[in-house]
Amino acid sequence: MDISSKRVLLIGASGAIGKHLKNHWQLTANIKLCTAGRSDQDDYYLDLNSPSNCPAHLFEASHFDTVVVLAAMSNIAACERDPQLARYINAKAVEELYHIIPAKNWILFSTNQVFCGDKLMPRRNDITQPISEYGASKVALEKCFESQFYRVAILRLTKVLMPEQPFLRASLKKMLSGEKVTAFTNMVMAPIYIEQVCQYITRLLFDFSGGIHQLSGQRDISYYQTLVMLSSMLDLDVSLVEASKTGINTPKYSALHVDTLENSLGFFSPDIESVLGQFLAASRLN
Repeated sequence: MDISSKRVLLIGASGAIGKHLKNHWQLTANIKLCTAGRSDQDDYYLDLNSPSNCPAHLFEASHFDTVVVLAAMSNIAACERDPQLARYINAKAVEELYHIIPAKNWILFSTNQVFCGDKLMPRRNDITQPISEYGASKVALEKCFESQFYRVAILRLTKVLMPEQPFLRASLKKMLSGEKVTAFTNMVMAPIYIEQVCQYITRLLFDFSGGIHQLSGQRDISYYQTLVMLSSMLDLDVSLVEASKTGINTPKYSALHVDTLENSLGFFSPDIESVLGQFLAASRLN
């Protein structure tokens, strides 16, 4: 492992994962971080709607070791409304930046939604079959860079839980007040915790390995089961959680196969109990 100081450009530091990653790296002395995005707090202004307007000369002297691109069009409904824009921002714009910004390695992000969800634990080389425009835009991203995997790593992530997760926080606060909540039995996730994601990205900075990586929880759990488990962990009345079903077609599975590539970089699929325990500990709800 190369432990020398790394110069990193983080695109999308103001997003949910970006904020956690930035905070994580502030504790890592041998990372020299620059950020790019549309926030006033970013070092460089960059808009994925118009990457060609990115002033290349600003980056020429930087000699970044790694560019990490978290900025994306990730709202599922927005992607369905404008699939052309979703594919541009999530794929083509990133490809344009790749040819503008000089860097040794790139770390990009994809999703379990590149698969249709009919197969249990799909492997990295299984045929993709997205059923959402968001998933299709990420398939497009992967195809843009499949010939560049010697210097590009793409991380497919399942559901990443963070302390500020809005649905779980709002539901638990209601239950702590004795109110009933409703959750879907036919919508599933295979959660991983944000700290694991930050640690994995950091490991890649110093021990880079290109290609497709899959970070996933051990198994799927419905949102209903998740709230039942969390309420039990908080010693709440589990009958406060009422089951319902979403009227839309939802994938049967979301968990991904994790193997020796991810293991070699320190990632092992976490069990649901440990992920939810970390979420509760950081959320400070009780």
